[in-house]
Amino acid sequence: MGAYQALESIPDGTYARIEGIASPRRGSYSRFLTRHEVFPLIASRLIVDRRGAPDESLRGYAFPYEGEGRLSRAGSRYEGVRDQFAQLGELPRGGDVWVLEDGVIPRRGWRIPLEALFWLLLVIGPLAVALSRASRGRRQAA
Repeated sequence: MGAYQALESIPDGTYARIEGIASPRRGSYSRFLTRHEVFPLIASRLIVDRRGAPDESLRGYAFPYEGEGRLSRAGSRYEGVRDQFAQLGELPRGGDVWVLEDGVIPRRGWRIPLEALFWLLLVIGPLAVALSRASRGRRQAA
């Protein structure tokens, strides 16, 4: 657990493997029709956001947690979660808090290539239409 003290030097979006004891206090939310469970790790400044419905058999119990995913500073998206866990005494009120998005591996999967393709088509499509109209206008003028 002492290794979590050097988080300030890690850049946002880094792939990380983390171990710790999950707090018995948990929360859940839904995003894009997918359930997520959030919980802090005891004696750390880490929140774990893992995809899937909360395991009801573990509700109210601390358990050993091992996970991997994208580690980044908790931004405005997690502000309410952080405030709730800080009120419960699970997280410090001040300073930075980090979020491990369990199972999200940076630079892997289809998201980035599909997003690049989308932006490429968004730029090339109107450009192709403009060029075809310009060449059609030249043919009619000649």
